Amino acid sequence: MRTIAFVSSTGGAGKTSLVYHLAHMLARIGYSTLAVDLDPLATLSALFLGEKPLEEMWDEGTHTVFSSVAPLMDGEGDIGRPKPFQVTESLWGLAGEPAIWSLDGPLAEARFKCYAGERFAFSRLSIFHRVVRQAGLDTDSAVALLDLGSGLGSINRAALLAADFLVFPLAADTFSLHGLKVLGPFISQWREEWMHLRKRAGHSSVELPEGRMAPAGYVALRLNSYGGRIVRSRSQAHWMDQLPAAYATTVLGAEVTGTSMDDDPNCLAVLRNYASLMSMAQEARKPMFDLGPADGVVGTYSQLVSNSYVDFEALAELLAQRCGLRKSTQGE
Repeated sequence: MRTIAFVSSTGGAGKTSLVYHLAHMLARIGYSTLAVDLDPLATLSALFLGEKPLEEMWDEGTHTVFSSVAPLMDGEGDIGRPKPFQVTESLWGLAGEPAIWSLDGPLAEARFKCYAGERFAFSRLSIFHRVVRQAGLDTDSAVALLDLGSGLGSINRAALLAADFLVFPLAADTFSLHGLKVLGPFISQWREEWMHLRKRAGHSSVELPEGRMAPAGYVALRLNSYGGRIVRSRSQAHWMDQLPAAYATTVLGAEVTGTSMDDDPNCLAVLRNYASLMSMAQEARKPMFDLGPADGVVGTYSQLVSNSYVDFEALAELLAQRCGLRKSTQGE
């Protein structure tokens, strides 16, 4: 199983919606998929389950990422067996919850204790990696998509260790651009730090993640469109002209100039603003490309639904190719 984390330094970029739609599309085109919610806001879980069923799950204290890692973090044993929920025949989810916030302090402490070679600290720091791997085995998934919260804290450090690949969702604004300039060097530094710490672990009783965190590319989100084509406002054009070089420099450590987004191999997709389709999809609890007349899709919205299917199918196919995914023996 390959694991792909979606990371952003700022909220509101459209990261969670991107994960939600890609999870559905990857499963549809033949890759059994596990969507893991590692964001304490648990927005991805709410998209899949709805608020009431999710709240009941939290009240029961079971079936979430937090309920799986709590025994180890409380010092009462190892991680518990994760309990993913099934969305479709080839799509599974692992729910998040706000209680994940409580792991920030213990995970920060574990990171520093790793420098002393404490084995239990390594067990704590690798909790998300092991939960994701076990859930992937239990669901026979080809790929796990990890929805991380925004920010650079200890929770995201531990979550990044579970990632083979990274995708950077970027909204068409200066906040995403400048956030990327902070996020790229941070990830590179954390990757190097983990390589150093992993060598200090010696023989460990648990499987330690490689911490590969290989950048797979970025997705430009919420671009204006007219007549089925992407159009650039003056502010968006300024942002799009800067992004290829900023990504290459800050994320890949390479000097690239004069490359447009249209020709940038690091650009996985340029996705349009789908107007009110997103809110309609949330209301119907289904991806945009599955909306129909019963959901209020009429007139020009029908073409936008078709466009969303084409856009996400192309992105899913490219991501599968770039990350080396293997199709399941049976799909949806």
